Amino acid sequence: MVLTPGLSPSLRLVEPEKDETIHAGDTDIVVEDADEGSDTPEYDEKGNVLSIEHPDGSITVSLDGRPVENAANDGSPEGWFDNLVDKIDDMELGRIADDLLRGVDEDISSRSAWVAERASGLRLLGLQVELPGVQGTAEGAPVEGMSRVRHPMLLEAVLRFQANARSELLPTDGPVKIREDNNNSNLQSDQLANALELDMNHYLTSTASEYYPDTDRMLFMLGFGGSAFKKVYFCPLRQRPVSESVDADDLIVNNAATDLGNAKRVTHRIMMRSSVVRRMQILGVYR
Repeated sequence: MVLTPGLSPSLRLVEPEKDETIHAGDTDIVVEDADEGSDTPEYDEKGNVLSIEHPDGSITVSLDGRPVENAANDGSPEGWFDNLVDKIDDMELGRIADDLLRGVDEDISSRSAWVAERASGLRLLGLQVELPGVQGTAEGAPVEGMSRVRHPMLLEAVLRFQANARSELLPTDGPVKIREDNNNSNLQSDQLANALELDMNHYLTSTASEYYPDTDRMLFMLGFGGSAFKKVYFCPLRQRPVSESVDADDLIVNNAATDLGNAKRVTHRIMMRSSVVRRMQILGVYR
């Protein structure tokens, strides 16, 4: 490249300094840079804190548009299990509820064929008492008073699976076995592992009296349907953790879901004692 006579190749143009002063009215929101490892607040034009970004990646925001400092001092409880329904607008709650119920209805429709096939398979087990057929009904009995006989081969296979699974998963001394994989473990760590094993086995065999019969019943449905589900939660009535099986018909998941962790919704349909009352409980996170 040919240089202009009299110019040095190292000549650089000096740009004019930019005016970094922010005048009032130019912007509504001002973001201040904070030191690394500290909270980063976001202010509005009046100096109120709208949101706070924390070093761990979480962020604190106000759901109703009020400043964060006012929302934190309104006397409401703080914690992970706070009820956010009281802090969300009624119109927004209605929109969320409609969207959620529509998604649950889509999940029910997607698995309707599987539910019908499962009900037919239960009838083939021969566990239900079937009355003699009546001629001319929807059952299509060709002869008046004809009885149906189910072959016990399928039921025998399911019971054999249940018996083998029970002997492995529900032993008499308890299902919990602790193994220490640390090669540098000491006596104190081994004693802690043994104490944990004894306590858990005592809890599942004595305190949680429903664990063994409920799991045994679940193993029967596991051998028949190929899948079984457990719901582990803290029961407010019994004041202790419980582990109870959930029937596959009452666990509503979209038929396209590969596993429960990646499903958009996991809904547990709970039938109360009254046939009129029915409650839906969303177990998974609605994405």
